[in-house]
Amino acid sequence: MRNYTYLAISFLLLFDVAPAQEMKPIKFAELTINLPTTWVAIPRTILDMFEEGIASMELDIPRQSYAYGFQSGESDEWFDYPTVLIQVMDDGKLTLAQFKSLQQYKVANIINDDIPDIKRILKTMPTGQMYYDETNAILWSKDEIEYADGEKVTKISGVIRTEHGVFQVIASSAKESYSSFEKIFISIITSVIPSRDYECK
Repeated sequence: MRNYTYLAISFLLLFDVAPAQEMKPIKFAELTINLPTTWVAIPRTILDMFEEGIASMELDIPRQSYAYGFQSGESDEWFDYPTVLIQVMDDGKLTLAQFKSLQQYKVANIINDDIPDIKRILKTMPTGQMYYDETNAILWSKDEIEYADGEKVTKISGVIRTEHGVFQVIASSAKESYSSFEKIFISIITSVIPSRDYECK
């Protein structure tokens, strides 16, 4: 369970709504997800560099791994907002009761108890409260974060239970533009369908 208690932390490092853009399904071995047709995949080499950057911070958390990443095709720079990152965490199946119990974990409490060093990266501490969505079977978390360099970002995370663990889908944008992306982010997260091997039996 230790890795799962850090789900609310991992998106820092980093409903029924109609999307405002045309969407297309993209299929992977683990899942299918719908994304705007204008979005592009972040190359594996860039994701590897991102993971190494997080690891170099030497925080006392499990190594963060991102299976897939996407962003708007309008930018020439990788990891330019808006972005969507997907974590495939195969750390063991959780019962539904265990999965729902993750709601009790708050980012602020974990930071104060386990990883105080993260405070040198964040200027303001997020609340990080998770809420279980019975309709979509998703654990949601949303926060506004200000980093030490003054950058302000809003992130929404959806955690989905699987046969082997969980998927976490993390959507991020600059704080000032989040409202224009929220419906798209929620549509993307709720579109995730685990593959036959990953769907809960």
